Amino acid sequence: AVQDAALGQHVKQAEDWIQQHELGASPRLGESLAVVAGWERAVEAVLGHFLTALQVDDLNDFAASLAELPDGELALVEAGERNEDVDVGDFELPSLDSLVRTGGGRQISLLRGVFAAQSTSVALAKRSELAVGQSIITREGFWIGPDWVRVLHEHDEEAGIIERGQMLETLGVRVEEAERTLGELQKQVVDGRARVERLEAQREELQQQVNALKENL
Repeated sequence: AVQDAALGQHVKQAEDWIQQHELGASPRLGESLAVVAGWERAVEAVLGHFLTALQVDDLNDFAASLAELPDGELALVEAGERNEDVDVGDFELPSLDSLVRTGGGRQISLLRGVFAAQSTSVALAKRSELAVGQSIITREGFWIGPDWVRVLHEHDEEAGIIERGQMLETLGVRVEEAERTLGELQKQVVDGRARVERLEAQREELQQQVNALKENL
């Protein structure tokens, strides 16, 4: 109970800081990422708690205040565009950030130096070529560095946020398409009603002509 109370206090302090700086509506990093299918788990493993980092325009506006946060855990990332070329040498494996697209078209520095391998055997075979600060990760979450290895079989509380973000984006597109289709159908209904009204007016006019002809006859 004491631990739960302490955790609740930590969370509250972070939430209070967010509200104080009017960042409650700011998107989370994981929600703005589009990842090549099958590599969501690997990206989630590397980013870890940064998946829930708040996106801000300029870190300088908040970093000093965040450093004074008495307790709690919170992360910020800049949402500005940053397309810097990174020299990965002649390493044959693709970089993990090449499998990720962000809303602002920028690269994520947290993924720098991490490469993507299709299998554990490939990752192990390339380990000897890794420099300090570089690592290789597989789809399943087998993560290996020059002198370390980590296996991630369990999802933490942030796991799945990328998939949820992509699902929300897909649903948003479907909603837009449905609204567009609904608008077209409503227009067709309006046009159809107008046509019916015109035909009814023509029928009324023809009926009057028929009545007049009958009287003359």
